[in-house]
Amino acid sequence: MNEKIENKILKIIAECLGLEENQLNEKINEEADLDSLQTVSLVAEIEKQFKIEYSEFAELSLYMNSYECMINYLKNYVEENI
Repeated sequence: MNEKIENKILKIIAECLGLEENQLNEKINEEADLDSLQTVSLVAEIEKQFKIEYSEFAELSLYMNSYECMINYLKNYVEENI
């Protein structure tokens, strides 16, 4: 299930950024450079896809030092809340 959740989150992030998944994979260790609208879109899509509620925007910002870090954080959050 972990890999399935991770792949789904990766796809959602790529879509929010207007990238293909392979393009996001190339940027995986770069700082997550989502603007506020992209962040809200990301969270809304995660809530929709996983049927959860998310309100930890301040906490999410702590995990945006790389896409990989953000993906791992969101994966763990989803696993704990579904």
